[in-house]
Amino acid sequence: MLAAGVPATVTVDTMWSYIFRSSNHINKLCDQFFTPVAETRTWDGTSCAIVHDPSMIPIIKVDSLSLVGDNTNYRDYPMGRVFRDFGKSSFDIGLDAFVGLGQVTSYDVSNYVIHNRFIELPQAIFPGGSKNIQVEGVFGWVENQKEAATTTAGDLETNDTSLLLTDASDFENGDVVVFGDNLLTIPDILVSGNTISFSSVGTLQATILTGADIVSYGRVPPDIQDLADMFTANMINKWSNLYSNPDTGNIKSEKTDDYSYTLFGEGDVFNLFNMSTMAEEILVRYQAPPYVGIV
Repeated sequence: MLAAGVPATVTVDTMWSYIFRSSNHINKLCDQFFTPVAETRTWDGTSCAIVHDPSMIPIIKVDSLSLVGDNTNYRDYPMGRVFRDFGKSSFDIGLDAFVGLGQVTSYDVSNYVIHNRFIELPQAIFPGGSKNIQVEGVFGWVENQKEAATTTAGDLETNDTSLLLTDASDFENGDVVVFGDNLLTIPDILVSGNTISFSSVGTLQATILTGADIVSYGRVPPDIQDLADMFTANMINKWSNLYSNPDTGNIKSEKTDDYSYTLFGEGDVFNLFNMSTMAEEILVRYQAPPYVGIV
């Protein structure tokens, strides 16, 4: 069921497309994303003990950390230490052997420390390179971070608004839930016993069957959720007359210290988002910190 005040001509699928566009717009403005995403990311080696995502996206979970030999530049590495340790322990890069062309070697989990926005080798360095550090895990800026996992106790079908879980005891109101390998993400659930409820899922490509994995890593930050709701409401109000009364609008660029962002005027024909002072203040707060040292 759609929220009160939503025109009847706006279908559930249209509503989800608006929500997606609003969320994507916020992600681009902040150079972040605010729902958990399980994926493999590649970062540049730094020739020092710390590596991080170029956009400083928070790390929720790391399943594996690897060095990609094809992209590693050992010319940036202190060669005396390379020759000293080669064939022995190679302790300085945290691996038992140096990684050659065509090789991908995983770090032992005991050798690295996961921080909020970076990974550290306390007694070693990451060799320099371009996208030579491969990180498989879950990433995103969420609140009340956790890992609550269970399975579905019923099928999830098109337009469903609730679902029975095997055990929902670790799930909370407001959580974001993810099915399978990013198969479906639903924000802002409500929990009652072992049942979760949510806005209609719209049209699914396929039924999610009983026994499917479901996990929550936390919730969307409330300010970001409110901003996405506001943008979605603005889209509903503006879409019908935007193209019949177009004007060019202006682009407003802001730069402060080490970050910058661009906001578009309300009249821009490509813009369906109404920026307010409150919205701008929220966006600034959710910019990533510019330096590893302050995360």
